[in-house]
Order: sequence, then C-alpha cells, then structure tokens
Amino acid sequence: MSGFASALFGGKATTGELRLRVTDPAGLGVQSAIELVSETNQFRETFRTDEVGDLVAKRLPFGVYYLQVKHEGFAPFSGLIEVRSAIPTEFHVTLTIAPVSASGAVSDAGTLVDPQPSTPPSQTLGRLPPG
Repeated sequence: MSGFASALFGGKATTGELRLRVTDPAGLGVQSAIELVSETNQFRETFRTDEVGDLVAKRLPFGVYYLQVKHEGFAPFSGLIEVRSAIPTEFHVTLTIAPVSASGAVSDAGTLVDPQPSTPPSQTLGRLPPG
C-alpha cells in the first residue's frame, strides 16, 4: 500500500516529500546542486534541480534535514528543513551573489626604480651656460 493510501485507510505514513525551489535575487530559477543530510535517519543524498530551479524529493523519512544548495557564482546556502508529515513540505531558497574577493602578493623583486644609478649625477646634468 502506498504512503498516501496508508494515510487514507488508517495506516501511519512514515515518509514525506520535499518540494524545493531555488531562485536568484531577481526570482529566476537556478539549476543547482543540492545535498540533503539527516544523521538521525542515516540519510545522505545529492540531487540537482531542473533548469527552472525545482526539485521534488520523494519518500524522505520523517526528520530534520540539513540542506545545502550550491551554484557557481552564488554564495552557498545552508539551512535546516523538517519533514514531519505525508503532506509535501515546500521550501524556497533565494541564492545571493557570491562576494568578489581579490588577492595579490607584494614583492620588491620586480622594482622599476634603480636605487643606484649607473652614472654619477654630475656627469649626467652637465653645466649650465653662463647667464
């Protein structure tokens, strides 16, 4: 008997469904990598949303899940979701743009200023003509 039929006919459902939508700050769907982990249920699964950012994860044992969402160019999202009934749990994630970081190394090895000129200053300036 399916979980839905069990619930209708007095049986107790033990699994639920997660309906996840991932969007960017403008509300457009983002295809993303999803990881769901429930240590209590010894559950670890990776998923991928479709091209419009939707995912339906079925037959999830009831419990608390750690959710991680990743997409290149966006900051990773992580949070907790509870699946407690056979009624689908709906969850919306809005990804934020990843902060830009720049780094560089400073070194004096390639200095462009010659600290010791090759000719003395008196030879390069010459004399001024009498005024």
